[in-house]
Amino acid sequence: MFQIRLLIVDRSKGLQSFVRQQFETFGFDSSLIKTASDPATALEIARKLKPDFLLTDWFPNDILTGIALYESMLEFSPDCKFALLSTDVGPDKTELANQHGAVFLQVKPCTAADLRAALGKALQQLSAEIPRINSHVGAMTAAAARHLAALKLAEKSYHFVPGDKVHYKGRTDTVLNVIFRQGDMVLQLHGVAGMVSAGDVQKL
Repeated sequence: MFQIRLLIVDRSKGLQSFVRQQFETFGFDSSLIKTASDPATALEIARKLKPDFLLTDWFPNDILTGIALYESMLEFSPDCKFALLSTDVGPDKTELANQHGAVFLQVKPCTAADLRAALGKALQQLSAEIPRINSHVGAMTAAAARHLAALKLAEKSYHFVPGDKVHYKGRTDTVLNVIFRQGDMVLQLHGVAGMVSAGDVQKL
């Protein structure tokens, strides 16, 4: 397990779970992965956790935005790195994220393959800056490559992507997230609590 403290911040519990799973698949210790639904709560968690890496929504309408959250955390966790999630990714946001040192800016919703690709690149960069994970990077990269291949195969088989209109249990719904879990592709739907097996959903 990689002994790195991680903090995930997003209003969606489903997305928190989705991102946590991607980190766990890379080999991170689940006990060191914390989540929060808003920047203020995240800041309180961060004071105790002192994260090595923050992955946060942009939170454009909050007083404490994702970038402001990161800058506040640097006071007590000066070596922390961060990345951003946003439903709106344009040139202005990309430039602003780069100016503040974001490792990446990922548009959401996204597939598991998209997020894992971004995380893989981030971890390669972080391995040069956090010596205690450096020895694990080779194994992590090999494991990630195998898992990513399985993800792409599953996505190719089912052809589901976020935004798809689907039919599930007699009603029409929309795919929010596509997740590969324990050998099965599962979907987070807009109007359904929990995850749904892709095999039980019909694409419209």
